[in-house]
Amino acid sequence: MAIDTPITIVSASRLTAEAFPAESLLGRSLRLPAHQACDTRIHTANREPLGAIYNEALEQLHPESLVVFCHDDVWLGEACLRTPLLEALERFDLVGVAGSRRILPGQPTWWLQPDGRTWDHPHLLGEIRHGDPGASEPIRFGASPAPAMLLDGVFLAARAGTLQAAGVRFDPAFPFHFYDLDLCRSALAAGLRLGVWPLSLIHASPGAAGSTDWQLGLECYRRKWEPSLTASPSPSSPSMTSAAPAFEITTSRQLLSWLAEQQLSLALTTYQIGKLFSLGLKASGELAVFERTFNRCMGLSASGDGNGFYMSSLHQIWRFENMLAPGQQTDGFDRLYVPQLGFTTGDCDIHDMAVDADGQLVFANTLFSCLATTSATHSFRPLWRPPFISRLAAEDRCHLNGLALRDGQLAYVTAVSTSDAADGWRERRRDGGVLIDVLANEIVASGLSMPHSPRWHQGRLWLCNSGTGEFGHIDLASGAFEPLTFCAGYLRGVAFHGDYALLGTSKPRHNKTFSGLPLDDALAQRNVEARCGIQVVDLRSGDAVHWIRFEGLVEEIYDVITLPGVRNPSLIGFVSDEIRRLISIEEEP
Repeated sequence: MAIDTPITIVSASRLTAEAFPAESLLGRSLRLPAHQACDTRIHTANREPLGAIYNEALEQLHPESLVVFCHDDVWLGEACLRTPLLEALERFDLVGVAGSRRILPGQPTWWLQPDGRTWDHPHLLGEIRHGDPGASEPIRFGASPAPAMLLDGVFLAARAGTLQAAGVRFDPAFPFHFYDLDLCRSALAAGLRLGVWPLSLIHASPGAAGSTDWQLGLECYRRKWEPSLTASPSPSSPSMTSAAPAFEITTSRQLLSWLAEQQLSLALTTYQIGKLFSLGLKASGELAVFERTFNRCMGLSASGDGNGFYMSSLHQIWRFENMLAPGQQTDGFDRLYVPQLGFTTGDCDIHDMAVDADGQLVFANTLFSCLATTSATHSFRPLWRPPFISRLAAEDRCHLNGLALRDGQLAYVTAVSTSDAADGWRERRRDGGVLIDVLANEIVASGLSMPHSPRWHQGRLWLCNSGTGEFGHIDLASGAFEPLTFCAGYLRGVAFHGDYALLGTSKPRHNKTFSGLPLDDALAQRNVEARCGIQVVDLRSGDAVHWIRFEGLVEEIYDVITLPGVRNPSLIGFVSDEIRRLISIEEEP
């Protein structure tokens, strides 16, 4: 790909040419250094159908041009769009920031089901922020990047030549509303690939779903694509911000009392929606929930000194440091965790992490099928690979995902199979999993089903036999897995606190990775649905004595850690401006 691939931004505004640069979010964005090299086709004082304007620009562009169609109330962010768009258009032909993975007959928008009121979870994808650069809130719909069938027209990108060659154009019959869904269906009919991609955009408007113009657009859309349906749009169809995707946390009756008694808080990650959560207690004793956005956050590990923790993300590892002194509070929080130190690793698909007795951070480098540590000069430094892996290669050969320390030293890892071929583990998901002794360099247990999260605790090696929904320990003498309990969900993420194990459960994705596992039969036999949350299991009995359950937007958890001695933690992220104002000074010598 040429690094000078031109980008053309096409938009229309009712503002005058004089007012547009200062009074529209897009106009203000285009004045930033990151976007000044972009070619722009802005139709000001516009009264023409948006599709006609977009088509006119498309016909004039060079085939290799990257073309962006976006609304005038969109903030493009402070980073150049070229690199992420080039990456996105390697995978997809038409890219947006939010959308849906399915089309339902009669649905009035891409985010609602045909009744016009119910959000179409879990089929929604992507994220968009609403507000302005000074104060915005994310509306996260689901995974990103991900293939899609419908895209929101707030921001659409493609190679001009791809649309030109496929004969895909905007339909001027749609003055504004539904031109995006119409384009998506035309693109699908032409065999193009659609998808969402994570971009740091802000949209000022929540949309106008339900307005008179919107209803007219829906009637036109249905006449074209669904002529057998009666056009009966609901005048109260909600906008994207009037009924944000459902997110609810419920707990067992005694969970909050238990956290208080144990003087314990939790941190957990979900890479499904890119969130790091902390769970603690307010002064009133109610559950306190704090979250910050980190793309594909996964592995968690206590830092070893009791003052922070590590977290892996899409292409970096972050060390979070508590900025509050002992006994200090701010706004009711007794810890303030800041991503203070970062290591750029590239996208190595880092899973489990741990800090050894020497203070060295070790992580499961899943993409390269090895254990590794950070490097000041490179993406990572390999430490060990399984005996059946012939060489380091970015091929995720065995899906090495979990690691366990014993007495502060590297001891065990889990892998989904012993494959030595690219992505070969997927063919052995049901019973090809292994536990490997790192020091002996040999397999000590086999026949496991997608094992995860090995941990050494109270003289035993515990792990999740995720494909069966069972948590238990390995008899190291015989190699047998001894289940302690079954949990209704795909198990992944283990933390211990005394005689208790805190286990992360997820709802299995509806794809080949999770289909056909013994877990399916186990859930059916127990007449129970998979759940997403945390199960607190008593190691002495195997009973689930407490639980936390996530409903709605969050369906998968990757890792969980305990924060002993912490009542109500807070977190700092990179999306909002708070990190700009948080400055700490180390004491002078």
